[in-house]
Parts: sequence; C-alpha cells; structure tokens
Amino acid sequence: MRSVILLGLFLLALTALTFGPLWLQPTLPSIASHYYLPLHTTLEIIAVTISALIFTVVREQARYQLSRRSVVLAAAFFAVFWLDLAHLLSFEGMPAYFTANSPAKAINFWLAARLVVACALLYVLLPQADKAARRFQLWLAISGSALLVLACHLWFIGYPESVPATYQPGAGLTPFKILVEYLVIAICLLCLGFIWHFRHQPRPYHAPALIAALITTILSEFFFTLYQNTNDLYNLSGHLLKVLSYLFLYRALVYENLAEPFRKLSLSSAELTATLNAVPDLLFDVDLNGRFYQAHTGQNQQLLFQPEHFLGKTMAEVLPESAAIAGQQAIREAWNNKGLSSPKQYTLDLNGEIQWFQVIASLKPASRDSVLPRFVLAARNITEQKLTQATEQLNALAFHTREAIMITDAQRRIVRVNPAFTEITGYSEQDVCGKTPAILRSGLHDEQFYQQMWQQLYQQGVWSGELYNKRKNGEIYPEQIIINAITGSDGEISHYIACFNDISASKSDQQRIYKLAYYDPLTQLPNRRLLLERITDIQHEADRSGFYAALLFNRPRSL
Repeated sequence: MRSVILLGLFLLALTALTFGPLWLQPTLPSIASHYYLPLHTTLEIIAVTISALIFTVVREQARYQLSRRSVVLAAAFFAVFWLDLAHLLSFEGMPAYFTANSPAKAINFWLAARLVVACALLYVLLPQADKAARRFQLWLAISGSALLVLACHLWFIGYPESVPATYQPGAGLTPFKILVEYLVIAICLLCLGFIWHFRHQPRPYHAPALIAALITTILSEFFFTLYQNTNDLYNLSGHLLKVLSYLFLYRALVYENLAEPFRKLSLSSAELTATLNAVPDLLFDVDLNGRFYQAHTGQNQQLLFQPEHFLGKTMAEVLPESAAIAGQQAIREAWNNKGLSSPKQYTLDLNGEIQWFQVIASLKPASRDSVLPRFVLAARNITEQKLTQATEQLNALAFHTREAIMITDAQRRIVRVNPAFTEITGYSEQDVCGKTPAILRSGLHDEQFYQQMWQQLYQQGVWSGELYNKRKNGEIYPEQIIINAITGSDGEISHYIACFNDISASKSDQQRIYKLAYYDPLTQLPNRRLLLERITDIQHEADRSGFYAALLFNRPRSL
C-alpha cells in the first residue's frame, strides 16, 4: 500500500511538471547537438534493450503457457525493437541509415513504434487476450511484425515523399505529427478505462505498474507535441519519460511474469516439503542402476545409516541384500511399465527386531541433464500394518466359529454378534444391535440372579454358568455361557464379550440316559437300581442324623 501511495505522488509530480508549460509557457533553451546526440543515443539504447527483454521473456514464457496476450506482446515488442532501433539510427547526426538521416525520417519510425505499443496494450487488457493460443499463431504474429517493420522501412526510406510531413525545419512540428501523438494519448486513456472496467477480474499483469506506464507514456507523448527543435529540453524530457514508461512496462508485463512463477515455485516447494515431512515414507531419488542422488526422510531412525551415506552409491553397496533386491525389482518394473511399480516387500533386522518394509518405484519425467532414467523410490515400514492384518485375520477366523459370540459396549448395548448367535437365537445382527442382552431373557431367572452375575463381572472380570434364554420364536433353551469384561488402557471396562453354546441336546441326552438307567423301558416304572440307590441314600441320611428309617414291602400273595 505504501509503494502504491509513493507511486501516486510521483505520478502527480510528473503530471504537474508536464502540464506546467501550458500555464507558465517558459522558453526552454536548446541543447547543443554534440551534447544532445549521446544523450539521445543512450536513452534510445535503454529503450531498445527493454523492448528486446520484453520480447525475449514473453516468448520464452510462451513455451510453457501460451495465450493470445503472450502472442500479441511478443509480436508487438519484436516490431518495437526494430522500429526504435531504426529511429535511433535515423536520428540526425548519426551515420546515414540507408539514406540521409533527417528529423522527419526519425519521427516516422518513432510514431510507428508508439502506435504499435499503444494498440498492443489496448488488446492485452481485453478478456479475449486470456484465451489459449497455439505455437504456430506466435510465429505467424512475429512474421507479421517482421513484415510490418520491412514495410515501414520500405515506405519511410524508399518513398519518403509519400509520407505525411511531420516536421518542418525552422517551423517545428506539423499538425499531422501532433494529431498522431494525441491519437497515442487517446489509446492510452482508453487503456486506463479498460483497467478500471475490468478491475474485479483476475489479471496476469501488475496493474499499478501498468497504470504508471500508461500515465508516463501519456506525459511523454504530450512533451513530444511541445518541442520546436529536435534537441530542446521538451524533446529530452519526452525521451526520459519514454524510458521510464518502458521500465514500468517491464515491471508490469515481464517482471510480474518472472517473479510470480518463482513465488509460486517457492510456495509449492514449501508445501511439498511440509507434505514430505508428514509422509511416513522414506523417499529416494535413484537411477536405473539403483544409484542414490537424493534422500528425504523425517524419520531417520528407520534408516540403517544417515541419508548422506546413501548419496552417490548403489543399493547393492549400502543396503542389505533383501532390501536391494526388492528395490531393484521395483525400479525394473516401473521402467517396464513406464510408470509405477507394484509394492515389493522385504524384512530387515533393526535393533534385534524383524521389521517389514514395502517399496514402490515411480518413473520421473525425462530430464535433459539425466543420462539414465530416474525414479522416486518410496519405502515404508509396514510392520504394524502386518501385525494388525494378522490380528484381524485371526479375529475373523475366531469370530466365525460354531460358538455364539455377542459383544456389547460398557453400557451393555450390543454392538456385534456372529453368525452362530443368529443360528442359535434366531435374532439377526440388525435385530439386536443397539439393544441390551435383556432381549434374550426367558423369565426363569429372577433379578437377584442377574445382580449377582454383574457384580461378579465387575469384581472378577469373568462369569460362567448355565442360563435359560429365549429364542426369537419364544422357545426357551439352556446355554452354557462365559462372559468376560474387557478393560481399556485406563483400566475402565470398555466392552463385554459373551461366548455361549446351546446345550439343549446335551440336556435331553442326559435325561434320556437317566431314564434308561432307572426306569423300566416297557412299563416306565422305577427299576431295582433306582430302588437300591434310594435305599442307600436313606441309609446315609439315617447314619448322619441318628434317626431310623423303615422299609415297607407290599408283597402280593402267590396264586
């Protein structure tokens, strides 16, 4: 903001200095020709050099991002370079430029260059200039500029009498010359109007510098309507303002295009560095032979050596055999695929522990400086992933056993059940998730039973026993169950896991065996074995209590 204010004050001072002669009408002395000629030559050389810089930089930038704006600027300043050079060489006092030099000849080249610059700036401010262009359009435009320069030379040098008069010795400037200068001023004012009109749209130029360039151009052209002699102070002031306007143009059109990519590159580099530091991978820049050129890692503890130890050496020289083989396989596969390799795994013994690693290679874009293809090699420690994967596989196998499993959270809400649970109870996972195990209660156990069960779980972390629960269809069944309380790292219970089996068949088998052992299969009456067992039980009770027992027989008479 401060620089914009200073620039505004500077332009106001220049404006006051320019329009002062209209009010004060001073008589300014002329400068001797042998003094003015080197001043003029120096100022024009500076202007010609800036034109060449603008053309060169815009053309080089067009190799990477070509738009109509770039095409017009490159072509325009290609023409301006030669026209300003012709103006310099045609100035009176310089060696003859094809024909004898004269003020009119120099002015003709001058006016042509000024019109080209003004018209080019008018176009590049339009939204249409943002559209993409093709390479042949650039060379076509530059070829057109070359033809324009040749046509101006042919006209101004070969047929000078057909050119409208611009300067009369002793009389000064002609109305035609002044009219053309005001035409350039009018185009510059229109450019300022376009800048204001499109001020809210994104623009690839530095607006304050371009405004300054247009204002100094207007002031310069105004000075060139005031001089009477080609070597007076008005003419010199106009040339100084012209050079200043070219410097502002360089700042607006070229410096911005040079500085902005570097700013973006710096920002991108900082973002890339932050991203790489957050990535757990070890990244290496290697060639087709496995030779290291760069190494990046924020986790040096995973390396056998410091990153600097790898640079300039091959994998076979610095890595264990398993790692070198995996890396070379990834590089060869990426080279054959002309892109990315599949992950290659290997193990290393680090600090007495076996660690799993995974390496992937990616082919880098071809570089002119690279003799061999280059690759980005990314190595990642996947030991924890391997262990987690193995645990998950083991848990999956265990979860799909014939034993029913029910998992609840600390609030006893069911979070997961296995297929065996559904097979035994009839409830699907969708039926019971979010509900409590009370959905299975049969009503055969009182509340005190469940209170004792949960109290034991809190105190001992485990409870086992037999329960009678109810299936979804209302059928009551017995089950053998064990419940475990799972605690977290803070020691608080986080989950409950219940494992149970339906023991209905076992209970039925026990009853059948009991009946076969103690009851007659034909009459279903108690047999002798049950009688003897009951007598033995009564004897033991009598011995313990000291009471007597009597056994009565009802023996029927024989017929």
